[in-house]
Amino acid sequence: MSPPILVLVQDLFFRAKIEATARAGGWPVWCVHDVASLPDAVACRACLIDLESAGADALARLPGIAARVPTIAFASHGRIDLLEAARAAGCREALPRSRLAAELARVLGSLAAGGDP
Repeated sequence: MSPPILVLVQDLFFRAKIEATARAGGWPVWCVHDVASLPDAVACRACLIDLESAGADALARLPGIAARVPTIAFASHGRIDLLEAARAAGCREALPRSRLAAELARVLGSLAAGGDP
């Protein structure tokens, strides 16, 4: 089995959507709800990070994570500050949550394949 995509998300409904989409696509994911799990990203294929649930601690860790594995961050469309900070930290992409939800299968498939989202 290939390394999983590490997903940091606290919203249980969105987590269930991510897990169901990953299962349908055959892509392994490892969902965590706690920022302390982010250093484990080195053992993962990629990271998908909810910036609103992760907070400032995750933003501080993003440059190191994004330098090691492809990383996509997401937040609500109104949190332009978080999305811009994620781009500046080296994330491949920083998406509004609504866009990620609409394109979830494409994004997960691309991350699982190691390509650009």
